[in-house]
Amino acid sequence: MSIFFSNNTHRRIRIRIASKFGVSFMKRGDKYLGGPLFLGRAKTVEWNYLVDRLKMRLSNWKKKTLSHVGRSVFITTTLQALPQYIMQTYLLLATICNELNNV
Repeated sequence: MSIFFSNNTHRRIRIRIASKFGVSFMKRGDKYLGGPLFLGRAKTVEWNYLVDRLKMRLSNWKKKTLSHVGRSVFITTTLQALPQYIMQTYLLLATICNELNNV
């Protein structure tokens, strides 16, 4: 478990609360259920990890192991399953949706 503190919270208070409850400090870039908890101003950069993850998943897979239909099913299920929760929770930018479609 971890806890996030505002920058306005004094360092001693942060340490005291975290030690009392036995939790660690959460960083701004941490993710929960695959999605970022905090979005910065550069929203395109925040979501690039999702596009990179899809590209990595497909590049690690070997095309010769499945038939044509098997490849089609694999690609469809992989591309739909990974961003599904994220797209239900957050409103993605159109540029990110276009990049996901182009993968």
